[in-house]
Amino acid sequence: MSQPQLQISVSGTHSVQRRPQFADIHISVANESEDAAKSFAAVEQSAEYVQLQIRKLAPPKEPRAAPTGEAPPPFRPGQGSGGADATTSQASAQDDEDDVAQAHEWPPRHPEYPVSAWSMARISTSTWVPYTPEGDGPRKYEARATFKATFHHLAGLEAFVDQIGTKENVTIDNLSWHLSPETGASIAGRIRRAAVQDAVQKAQDYASAVAPNAQVVPVEIADAELGSGGMPRFAPMAAAAFKQNSSGDSRLSFEPEPITVEANVHAKFVVVQ
Repeated sequence: MSQPQLQISVSGTHSVQRRPQFADIHISVANESEDAAKSFAAVEQSAEYVQLQIRKLAPPKEPRAAPTGEAPPPFRPGQGSGGADATTSQASAQDDEDDVAQAHEWPPRHPEYPVSAWSMARISTSTWVPYTPEGDGPRKYEARATFKATFHHLAGLEAFVDQIGTKENVTIDNLSWHLSPETGASIAGRIRRAAVQDAVQKAQDYASAVAPNAQVVPVEIADAELGSGGMPRFAPMAAAAFKQNSSGDSRLSFEPEPITVEANVHAKFVVVQ
């Protein structure tokens, strides 16, 4: 009577850490007033200021071709202006330069511009009548515009936040850190293979404890992150703190922690001798 074949089920994991390549800053410009025109004008003025500061830090956007029979859009003062005083951050690219060539990244990293890409949503308006215990209050009006800018230059981001952080009607809603899609895909492939190799080694260790000459043959491998389409988990973290600059003034300093990319697999093996 043949003995039942031994089965071994194990999990395999692998993770790597990379310094963030990009930071997305989300900004809202909003004003609430009992006068609709004043609210809109206040947001329009503050939004123009934020847009101007971003354009100074971003490469000029290429104009879109006008449809046949239509004139191209008129030039507006300040459009396409770029600041040449930004310096290149050499350290930010050190960890990932083996993963992908920067020339194929999106968003692209232009050495002379801290901002890789940006967008602005048009000004929206809303109105409501607030309720109070004494009855309905005066009608309120709000105007709002939102911006998103992607920075690849940490010092440029810090200077930008210092510049707009105290501007009236301007709020920094969120700051998130990430890798480029190309770097993330390159890392993901490597850590998936390493996670499987980790599972194989675990199974072989268990089999060798039972029979020194035993070998393991995989019969099933399942991704532990099936709910996310099998994509490795990206865990970005960031911290911000105030520091003293050379002149003794306090300024905001961002110190992003490494992004952890992790893959997990479940594997089943049979033992052969």
